[in-house]
Amino acid sequence: MPSVTGTARTVTGTRVLLTGWPSFVHGEATAGDVLAMEAVHQAITASGTECDMAWSPVLRPGGLSLEGADPATYTHLVFACGPLHGEQV
Repeated sequence: MPSVTGTARTVTGTRVLLTGWPSFVHGEATAGDVLAMEAVHQAITASGTECDMAWSPVLRPGGLSLEGADPATYTHLVFACGPLHGEQV
């Protein structure tokens, strides 16, 4: 099993941080981008893999944001939707 050690805690096994244009404050996310993130989240969790979604604080105030996500907590990063380009990436 993969293991990631960070300053806050250690993760054993697979844990995914799911991002997309809805994760950025100025990501210009569409409804399709939001639905794509939700669909990918469902597929990942249905496989038994732990998965958190990062949201723009504009779209989901109080939710997990990219800035609030501890990289040491995750073994994988998934960007749902695209195209994947631009200054923010």
